[in-house]
Amino acid sequence: IEETGKPANGAPVRANQPPTVFIVQPFEDGEHVPFGQRLILAGRVTDDRRITRLRVMLNGVPVNDSEIQVQTKQHPGGVTQKFKASLPLTADENTVTVIAHDAANLVGRESRTVVREAAATTGHSRLTAGLGKRRKLALVVAIDRYEHWEELANPVRDGRAIATALTEHYGFEVRELYDGEATRTGVLTAIRALVTELKEGDNLLIYYAGHGWKDTFIGEGYWIPVEAQTGDDDAQFIANSKLHTYVQGMEKAQHVMVVADSCFSGSFLSEPTRGDRGMGVRPAVPDGFFAKADNRKSRLALTSGADEPVPDGGRDGHSVFAYYFLRALTHPDDTVFTAAELSQRVQKAVAENSPQTPLSGSLKSSGHEDGQMVFVRQSTSSY
Repeated sequence: IEETGKPANGAPVRANQPPTVFIVQPFEDGEHVPFGQRLILAGRVTDDRRITRLRVMLNGVPVNDSEIQVQTKQHPGGVTQKFKASLPLTADENTVTVIAHDAANLVGRESRTVVREAAATTGHSRLTAGLGKRRKLALVVAIDRYEHWEELANPVRDGRAIATALTEHYGFEVRELYDGEATRTGVLTAIRALVTELKEGDNLLIYYAGHGWKDTFIGEGYWIPVEAQTGDDDAQFIANSKLHTYVQGMEKAQHVMVVADSCFSGSFLSEPTRGDRGMGVRPAVPDGFFAKADNRKSRLALTSGADEPVPDGGRDGHSVFAYYFLRALTHPDDTVFTAAELSQRVQKAVAENSPQTPLSGSLKSSGHEDGQMVFVRQSTSSY
């Protein structure tokens, strides 16, 4: 490296070295983009001088500057400029080129070629063909700071992370109740509002994380709201039978799934399955499989344990159950999957890494017609 002098900060300046352009995404030439999806372009430019201009060309045509997001950071050795753009593909074979100019009028560039898949051969489109365009709603209830019961370490953190995953990756409209908001009245009011507001064909997921209790004499399980007193005065609690009544009233919903991370939550289910055996690699999915599952109504539940206490501690700041539920959402084995596949993956992982026995199955007497809520993970990208 030839030095031509030092700036005020003492860093050497290279002579006749153009900006270095590095495209991070797409990572290599020849990557495929599903038909109908946009190309996500991301990367960075480094230079010893000031970068005066950044251009993106798609198939030889300049991309409008307003479509390019740029972050610039000065440092002692020069400058780094990150870039990102979402580009529509109109050709089967495409070349994208990033060109950077610096203050010495030197130019650096890098290109990638990408292939747009044909509509008929796009696996994702084939799997989602025939799926209903459904509104997706979720209610997340999580309580750490009980007024009278022992405080918990993880539920609110779990709830916020799961709400984010449902919103960003699956397009759910999420309503949230945390700590002091999650009174008995607050929870039941939120559920009653959903019964009223649900429209024909909607999907609904309810997630609860907090204390649970079971009346062993009558075999009834309960969620514990934030203000409930300790003891066996179940009038202060939220009974599983009460929740079932509300689910029965959700006749317009196509799919309802209740996920409960609490003690004694297994009494929700009519014929629970443990799901602790390995799933292996999913076999080829026939055309129309997901559409048929989606077209039949479902009323399903996934619980963190059977009729037993479950621990509050866990992994990476989450309960064990929430950690693997969140991981199944954010890092799914397949981009299209059913509620049953989601449940099986969570059950297997939790059973292998804790003493808990998660259960899944249909909700009792609630209108289950052997259908499945279908999850379709949306494409996202970040630096």
